[in-house]
Amino acid sequence: MEFWIFMVLLLLMIICTFIENTGGYSIVMRVVPEKQKSFAFGVQSPIMKFLGSVPFPIIFGIIFDMSCEVWQDNCGTRGSCWIYNRDSLALGTFLAAFIVKLISGTCFLISVIVYKPPPELELVLDITVGGSDDEQSVRDVAEKQEILQNGKVITGFLNSVCDDVILDNTRL
Repeated sequence: MEFWIFMVLLLLMIICTFIENTGGYSIVMRVVPEKQKSFAFGVQSPIMKFLGSVPFPIIFGIIFDMSCEVWQDNCGTRGSCWIYNRDSLALGTFLAAFIVKLISGTCFLISVIVYKPPPELELVLDITVGGSDDEQSVRDVAEKQEILQNGKVITGFLNSVCDDVILDNTRL
């Protein structure tokens, strides 16, 4: 019976791990500006690896040492552990992993609840068609535009008709 409880809890922890990893990458893709996404992914990975690889071997080492029942004795100095208390070791490692996963899931849930996306930008286009002699303002074209998050306007209609597209005094 204990084996099946362990397997169910292990499966839930694995599922939560994959959900959080996917959610973490999704958050970076949605929150970070387009020009900084590669930097964000490049920084996110080493930070996560550092947070996982530095404290947890120490924590698990302490758990292993605490669950040791018989230590090797070399002339008065403590050596390797010969016999571990399996129940204590299993419970300690499971609780350590579960507590960390619980903290991680709680932080993830809080970030989902607290995050407010930036307000949608109101599109005000002043598109100049043709040269300086024959300028005309086109505002009804805005409905036909595909607006990207980084503010660029892309459409086949404008590219084929206009020489220049000016958005907020920035030439695209």
